[in-house]
Amino acid sequence: MEDIALVLAELEDRLLRLIREGHSGRLRPEEANRALVAMAREFHLVFHRIQERLEQRDLSLDQEARLVELRRRCLRLYRKARVEDFFVRKLRLEEALRQRVSPEAFEIYETLQAVEEEEEDFLAQDETALERALAETTPVVEEAGEHADDRLTAGSAE
Repeated sequence: MEDIALVLAELEDRLLRLIREGHSGRLRPEEANRALVAMAREFHLVFHRIQERLEQRDLSLDQEARLVELRRRCLRLYRKARVEDFFVRKLRLEEALRQRVSPEAFEIYETLQAVEEEEEDFLAQDETALERALAETTPVVEEAGEHADDRLTAGSAE
């Protein structure tokens, strides 16, 4: 089990170093993506090794608890690596888009992204949160014309 713990610790160190180097600009986004994809494969291997050990019938309760903890850590690190990969890929795509379209078109794109995030947040609310929003004395929904997207589309209609 300690072999798995050591591999996970090493993967975590590499992941954090990769994130720091990517954010500081010392690592090109393409290199970061390649490293993150390779790291995701390593997490798959570690996860399968943990699963195989958990299936052994001669585990003590302490060993099983340790393996469950290692599996949880593997999952969290895998999620962190994938989220970082998505982040870097989106940055690359945004930069490519920014280079190909006018500043006004890119501003509309950014506004569209903000509206989509707002929609996702709204859809993620449970009934209690919706009830709270409806019970507020002032409406949560903005009046027409108060949205940045309304100002942008108004300029294109002229």
